[in-house]
Amino acid sequence: LLGRTSVLTMGEGMATTALLSVILLIRIVEARMLVRQKTGFNSLARIYMRSPLRFLERRPCSSPSLRRFSSITSQDVSGSELPTSDTELSESEAAAAAVGAFGLIASAKSIPHPSKVAKGGEDSFFFRSSMNGGALGVADGVGGYAEYGIDPGLFSRKLMIETSERESSQGLIDPTVALRQAQEATCLPGASTAVVVQVNGTSMELHYANVGDSGLRVIRDGRIAFASEPQMHSFNCPYQLAYTRLSTSAQTVADAGVGVVKVQEGDMVILASDGLYDNLFDEDIADIVSSLNKDLKPFEKAQVAANALAETAFKLSSDDQYLSPFAKAKRENAGFSLIRPIGGKSDDITVVVGIVSKSGIPGFEAEVNKSSKKWEEARDSINSQLKGVDELIQSTQMAVRAAESAGMIRSKTKTNAKKSKEMSEGKSLFTQIQVEQMDKAALQRALQSLGLPSSGKIVALRQRLLDYRE
Repeated sequence: LLGRTSVLTMGEGMATTALLSVILLIRIVEARMLVRQKTGFNSLARIYMRSPLRFLERRPCSSPSLRRFSSITSQDVSGSELPTSDTELSESEAAAAAVGAFGLIASAKSIPHPSKVAKGGEDSFFFRSSMNGGALGVADGVGGYAEYGIDPGLFSRKLMIETSERESSQGLIDPTVALRQAQEATCLPGASTAVVVQVNGTSMELHYANVGDSGLRVIRDGRIAFASEPQMHSFNCPYQLAYTRLSTSAQTVADAGVGVVKVQEGDMVILASDGLYDNLFDEDIADIVSSLNKDLKPFEKAQVAANALAETAFKLSSDDQYLSPFAKAKRENAGFSLIRPIGGKSDDITVVVGIVSKSGIPGFEAEVNKSSKKWEEARDSINSQLKGVDELIQSTQMAVRAAESAGMIRSKTKTNAKKSKEMSEGKSLFTQIQVEQMDKAALQRALQSLGLPSSGKIVALRQRLLDYRE
């Protein structure tokens, strides 16, 4: 409102300013009352304290260094105690110490939307902890398919199970390979966003592939060291992976945002569905994980962090007076309006956390075993939710073959042949020089005008524009 007072009379402007001041005062008092109900400051209280100021912000919040106000205990983390008498290295730990390897210890927390509890929500995930690196993944089923009687969670669960199996068996540090194969193996109706990372514990490099608005954060020393960029067709319409023989217009892993990030010992790698990022700003995410007890061992720390992030986001998602990242983005997308969106966004919330740790130390193998057991339990639960899906896959494949034979949909071979012919025979709209002179904003406008995806790095945007043919 303060930004709009130029169109008001002086009296109206003063009244508006006074009203806003009262609102701010009320919110601060409410936040302080909340703080007094707790044992000292906590992360949720800090979020509420920041909320009034976000009414005045016009840009997304940055991620400054954050102070620690409290500790988060390790309640409800089963099997977290490690023997304190272990001082000798196991064979695996000694081998890791010899090469200076680092491992990734992971855990996860998933909270379904209140209306989807019975079926377990529509998100899915996987993680692999090891003595040398590891891998994480999150997928978010596209809820719109429920209108057609399709469970959106089937596609995301199958996609993650397939990605996990391929990633762990290939021995490659390239998440696009496993994700590409998993997409083609998920022969189901539906669609999903996906983000997958692999960490090389020798080179200390994190490789990621991201399709849509699930995302990656790397936390280092209380700050966001890296944040992936969401891929969107438009507001609240992310890129989506689907079975390409059913949906020839779906995105593929070729459209993914990919990259390599250098990691360090102690880094926290966070993968999450948009249920987290729509309800928590990056600085709040950093604040929460920075408040963890520093004495927690890697598996316990990963579990406590995942719990804290998911549960805080879930609480805020139902607060209709909280200025959430989603509400703020909705305001910015809508432009000037007398109705200003506010409130959290109810959704499935899935968080996977991995801790980069030195693996050549006593007790690290036990941490890997605990994390692996946690994943085995989660995998069994996911597979139980996929019971009967093999029959659905067979039915889908039969239906696709029949539709292709009848000419109702174009076969994959014919589609690729047609695309190759168009690419070779069509005329490019832009020359190489024209494209190279465009900045990122100009490239995005040009791609949007052609109905093409406009997210990604500038190199990919230029190539996409050059590849387009009339």
